[in-house]
Amino acid sequence: METSTVGKDLKLIALSSVGGILEAFDFVIYLMMSKYLADKFFIGSEFNRLIWTYSVLAIGYFARPVGGLILGHFGDRYGRKSVFLVSIFVMAVATFCIGLIPEYGEIGIFAPAILIFFRLLQGLSLGGEVPGAIVFIHEHIRSDKKIFGQAILIAGIFVGVLMASVTASVVSMVLTSSRMDLFGWRIPFLLGGVFGVFGFVMRMNMTETPAFIELRHEKQILSMPMLDIIIGHKACFATAFFLILSIDTVATFFYSIFPGFLMSVCKYKSLDTFLISSINIAVFILFLLIVGFFRKSLFKGIGAYIVFFILIMLSSFSIMYFVIGSKFLLLVLSFGAMSLFVSMLQPELMIILADLFPPKVRYSGAATSYNIASAIVGGVTPLAVTWLYFNTQSYLAPSCYMGFVCLIGVVSILFMPLCKKNIAKKEVITNPFHPEYYKR
Repeated sequence: METSTVGKDLKLIALSSVGGILEAFDFVIYLMMSKYLADKFFIGSEFNRLIWTYSVLAIGYFARPVGGLILGHFGDRYGRKSVFLVSIFVMAVATFCIGLIPEYGEIGIFAPAILIFFRLLQGLSLGGEVPGAIVFIHEHIRSDKKIFGQAILIAGIFVGVLMASVTASVVSMVLTSSRMDLFGWRIPFLLGGVFGVFGFVMRMNMTETPAFIELRHEKQILSMPMLDIIIGHKACFATAFFLILSIDTVATFFYSIFPGFLMSVCKYKSLDTFLISSINIAVFILFLLIVGFFRKSLFKGIGAYIVFFILIMLSSFSIMYFVIGSKFLLLVLSFGAMSLFVSMLQPELMIILADLFPPKVRYSGAATSYNIASAIVGGVTPLAVTWLYFNTQSYLAPSCYMGFVCLIGVVSILFMPLCKKNIAKKEVITNPFHPEYYKR
C-alpha cells in the first residue's frame, strides 16, 4: 500500500463518502416527501396512493443487489474508479430527474412509470456505491488509517440523514403549504442531484487503487469474478453476508425504524421522538469519529468483536425496557451505550468485509454480499418487528429479534478463520487473523 499525506487521505475519504451521504439524503427525502409524491403520481384512495409510493421506494431498494452484482463485476474487471464515477453520476441524475417529473394529471400513467424508472436507476447505482467506497478506502488508505476511513464513511451516511431533515425543514418553513404542494417538494430532489454532480466532478481527480493497478500489471483480472466467488469463496461470501445482516439489522432498526415505532406503537409524542432520534444520531456520529481517531487504544481481536455483539444485544433490551417505563433520560443513556458499541464494531466489520475477499474478486464479493444483506434487512426488519410485537404484545419483542441477529453475528465471527486462505499473501498484513494485524 502506498503512503499518503493526511490531507490526501482526508480528501479521498470525504469524496468516497459523498455517495453514502447522497444515498441517505435521497432515502429520507423520499420518505419526508411521500405525501406529495403520493398525491402527484398516483390515483385512488389515500391509503392506496401511499402504498404505491412506498412500493416504488421498495422497488429501488430491492434493485440494489442486482446493481451490486453488475457494478461489482465491472469494478473487478475495469477498475474501481470508473465504476465509482458511474455509480454517483447515475444516482445524481436520477435524483435530479425525480424533481422534474410531470404529475399524473399532466401525463397520466407515464408519471408513475417514469418515477419507477428513476428509482430503479437509483437502486442499481446504489448497489455499487457504499460497497465501492468501502473497497476504495480499504485499498487506498494505509493500514493505520483504515478504521478512521471506514468510520468517516459510516458517519457520512448519518450526516446525509441530518442534511435531509434540515433541507426538508427549511424548505417547509420558507414556503407556504400551497407553494410546497405546487413546486416546493421538488426542491430537495433537485438539490440532491446537484450535490451528486458536484461529487462526480470532484471524484474525477481521484486515482485508481494500488491493488487494482497491481492486478492489471500482473494480468490477474478475471473475466467472471462472481463465478470465482461461487467456486472458491463461498464460505467468505456467507460470512460477509451474515456479518452485514447482523450489524445492519441493528443499525436499521434503532437509527431508522425506531422513531416510527416509538410514535405508532409506544405512543410517544413527536417532539420527544424527534429529540431522542436527533440526539442518538448526533452521538453516534461523534462516537464514530472518536473511535476512528483512537482506534488503536480501544479494542482489538476477534474476542472483542464477540463481546461487542453481546453488549449491543444487552443494550437493545435496556432501550426497550426504558421505553416501557417512559424514562427519557435513561432511554437516551441506553441509546448512547448502543451507539458507542455499534460505532466500535461497525467500522471493523467494514474492513473485514473487504478483507474476506482477495483483490481480484473484492468489489464483486463485497458489493453482492453487502447489498443482498441490506435488501433483506430493509424488507424483513420492519415486518418482523411489527409482527413480533402484535403477536406477543411485548415491547421487548424487538429486542429478542435484535438478540437473534446478534447471535448470528457471533457465529459468523467464529467461522471467519475458515476464510484465512482467501487473503492474498501480499495483503496478509490487513487480515484481522494475522499476528501482525493489531500492531498497526
